[in-house]
Amino acid sequence: MKKRITIVALVLLLAVLSITNGSLWDDEICRVVDPISGDLKATIHTALGYAQPGYMLYMLLWTGLIGSTEFLLRCSNLIFAAIAAVYAMKVVSAKGWPVWYALVFFAHPMFIYYMDEATPYIVVYALALAFTYHVFCVGDFHSVRNIVCINVAYLLGVFMHFMFGFIIMFYFTRCILRFREKKGSMRRHIGVMLCFSPFYLGLLYLYLTRLNKTQTGFGLKSVLYIIYSFLGLQGAGLSRNDLRAGNFQNLQMWQIVFLLLFVIALVLILCLAGRELKGFLARNREMLLSLAVFFVVICLAAKIVDLGLWERHCMTALPVCMICACDLFSCVYRRSKGGQLAIILYFALIIGSCLNIRLNYYYACDDHKGAAKKITEWLADEDAIVLTTRGEDGYYPIRQSAVDPKEQIIYLKQKTDEQIIEEMKELTDETGTIAAENRKTMLVLFEKDCSRYLYTYFDSREGYKTDSSYNSYKLITVEH
Repeated sequence: MKKRITIVALVLLLAVLSITNGSLWDDEICRVVDPISGDLKATIHTALGYAQPGYMLYMLLWTGLIGSTEFLLRCSNLIFAAIAAVYAMKVVSAKGWPVWYALVFFAHPMFIYYMDEATPYIVVYALALAFTYHVFCVGDFHSVRNIVCINVAYLLGVFMHFMFGFIIMFYFTRCILRFREKKGSMRRHIGVMLCFSPFYLGLLYLYLTRLNKTQTGFGLKSVLYIIYSFLGLQGAGLSRNDLRAGNFQNLQMWQIVFLLLFVIALVLILCLAGRELKGFLARNREMLLSLAVFFVVICLAAKIVDLGLWERHCMTALPVCMICACDLFSCVYRRSKGGQLAIILYFALIIGSCLNIRLNYYYACDDHKGAAKKITEWLADEDAIVLTTRGEDGYYPIRQSAVDPKEQIIYLKQKTDEQIIEEMKELTDETGTIAAENRKTMLVLFEKDCSRYLYTYFDSREGYKTDSSYNSYKLITVEH
């Protein structure tokens, strides 16, 4: 019991250390604005648009009882981190591994990254761990009690985030495999699912009729990024922002070395497993087949409806991947000294990735808060102006600090790259109206709101000073 309490305490400590008071980013902001306002009707309307009613109602309750600072919003993940820790220990106990193996489920860059977000992905991870335990790790898979637990975990997960729905592939695949081997009856599973069907059908109807039709595309880049993240490379190579934008020229030598060491460690682990691989594949056949079905189905669905699919949408599959990884590590660690060294190297690299995610600002989200603070300081001077591609004020406003917002803030949403560049050139040449008035000028570019050409145009150009310390923001000032 003492060991279990220690593990939960260590997971919570790791979770707390992962939380910062840094800027909320777009995905967080769109989920917390209505709950923070306390408007139940607006919260439900937005929640159904994102197909995440459970999570946003939870945040409505959390912000009302606990608070709504950046740190407190992210602390909402702590309850589910504790639930995840309990289920990780259940999995480890069912597999007969030492209790400390439970920590492997949390020493992963994806856990560290999403603990520092007011988004539903840690919630999804906890419920996916519960679902995975009841599907793959419980001795009596066909008991009514276990089937009810599977459906409760599934219903809660789908209520929290609609993408949780794809995890049902694990359950269906295992049921089919078991029935083919004549290891259970289908009646109980169908009967219990029919009891839950009114709730499933109700959510399905709400999601299909209310879900926002936002499409961000799906392709090979999405698949590669999912693999990249699941292997634990998020804090080893390029940041998420650079990978999505295709900024491969930003890859530095230390990141290349880090990635090579990861590849070497993984290859060594597989090679040193040797004959144990056959046993590993046999023991985990159902989970590995379920994973294959899950990824085929979710990728096909994303392709058909042109849905943006990223690693966070596949968070439900991470517990199964971690169980398989723990089994492989256990085989290799017992096999030889070389295996032990390979495992130690891999976890040293994983810990390095986690530390980078937490301590290296390069791997953080878009710094709306930091950029807004810098811009508001700039606008405090009545002679200063800001040209921005971001549109109107968002969660972190800039207008309130301007002496004359209409004169000092110029929105460039409708202007072409050439028009923006020409306007800035006039200011540097000191032939334009603004330059003649000797006004301080700042151009604010946000990577997702402008072309790649415009975003990089002013880099290292004479007459301009570029500040890229706010992640996806670039603040360009004219040097007179």
